[in-house]
Amino acid sequence: ELEESWLVLDGPVHPCWADGLLPLLDGGPGLVLGSGERLRFPSGARMLVETDNLSRATPAWVAICSTVWARPDAAGWPAFTSAWLARREREGAPPAATAALRVLFGSDGSDPIPATLRFLATECPGSLAVTELSLLSSLCGILASVPVISASSDGQDLPMAFGREGSSYSVNSTGGDGEKESAEDIQIRIAACLSFVFALIWSIGSSVRMEHRARFNSWLRKSIVAGRFGAEAAMNPIPTSGTVWDYWPSSPGFDDHWNPGAGLSGVAVSRRSRRDNDVGWRVEWREWRGRLGAGAGT
Repeated sequence: ELEESWLVLDGPVHPCWADGLLPLLDGGPGLVLGSGERLRFPSGARMLVETDNLSRATPAWVAICSTVWARPDAAGWPAFTSAWLARREREGAPPAATAALRVLFGSDGSDPIPATLRFLATECPGSLAVTELSLLSSLCGILASVPVISASSDGQDLPMAFGREGSSYSVNSTGGDGEKESAEDIQIRIAACLSFVFALIWSIGSSVRMEHRARFNSWLRKSIVAGRFGAEAAMNPIPTSGTVWDYWPSSPGFDDHWNPGAGLSGVAVSRRSRRDNDVGWRVEWREWRGRLGAGAGT
């Protein structure tokens, strides 16, 4: 026997599998498989099914369960990303990174994520084969592995970047409170924004069907240049050759994270911030080579 444990099923409720669970949901001792084999359900086990609607569920299945309904604003992806950002802040992520991501995670129609999801739904039919929440979970998972976002706010976990130790001087840039940003804050903000673009490409963008990838590639490039993904991304656009899947955000000190070796060799593409000449550092896009091969996105 197990101690109390939960079996969580996340996805559409369809009779082809859901009705097979009726004996368990009705308090039966076990589950009978199609082969005739019986599986005993531990007495301490509980089952939770998460789904976006019950349109395909049978009346018997709905009647036998206790149903809890959550408002869309409490269960959709904006609530998930807000909670994820709050966790990053509690764990000590640099404020410059979380502030930049909070803007990019906006839920207004013109913000990056709603605009991208809307483009896929209208211009790339069949691409959204999984739920929006699953795509955003993948996006956040990629971002959580980025050093500039997972590092502690005291900077001790940050890789030494841009060749200037202890960059505490100010440059001609101001933050949201009107105070001048340090070079380190600018470096963190730009790295966070480009990492967001990268994560979006490999999460939401990865769901784009092959026949629609050229269309998505063109739309994303134009959106970045137009400033939809923030001024930082517009100042550091993805190179025009190849596809958006062919590049990764690079900066000195962060190269080892995205380019761990094993056949991958980053080739620098000159896409520098306008502040290069002022503070002596840069964030740029590099092209995948080696294991992923040319045209990794295809």
